[in-house]
Amino acid sequence: MVFPAKFAFVLDNFIRRYLVNMKGVLKDASLNEGMNVLEIGCGPGFFTPYLAKAAGSGKLYAVDIQQEMINRLAKKIPLNSSNNVITMVGDASSLNIKDNEIDLIFAYYTFHEFADKEKSVKELYRILKKGGMLFIAEPRLEVSREKMDYTIHLFLNAGLRLLCDKPKLFSWYIKMEKF
Repeated sequence: MVFPAKFAFVLDNFIRRYLVNMKGVLKDASLNEGMNVLEIGCGPGFFTPYLAKAAGSGKLYAVDIQQEMINRLAKKIPLNSSNNVITMVGDASSLNIKDNEIDLIFAYYTFHEFADKEKSVKELYRILKKGGMLFIAEPRLEVSREKMDYTIHLFLNAGLRLLCDKPKLFSWYIKMEKF
């Protein structure tokens, strides 16, 4: 089930910005200047300005399945002077991105919403560079340990290796690498 765009204010507000340690999340994701980043399920852009700034000279592909979320994000981008952000309406199972283009895939509280997880994993593997990183954070209140283990299993079978599986107070964090 996809989060309704009419409730986008829940995803991007001052309370959530206060509760989420943005710098800590970006550090956990191993985002460095010059990386090409895919933010899959960007929504209204809660993380987008931070990812764009950290990527610097790299590109940030901000992708969401809902046009209304991309419209909200597009209004926000000029306010943050980000000229490296490429917005796209799209599904994780079929992305208009070249093979081996992405250094980091960033999926924050979104993977559990993917309609076709198996096909999405294959597509994410296709666009991720060798040595590229996958960072997934999922809400512990919605996603069980068993579902996180299944997510890990899907990516291991695709050819990624697990670097970190770290439960936080409210989130599951996994970091994987294409080798």
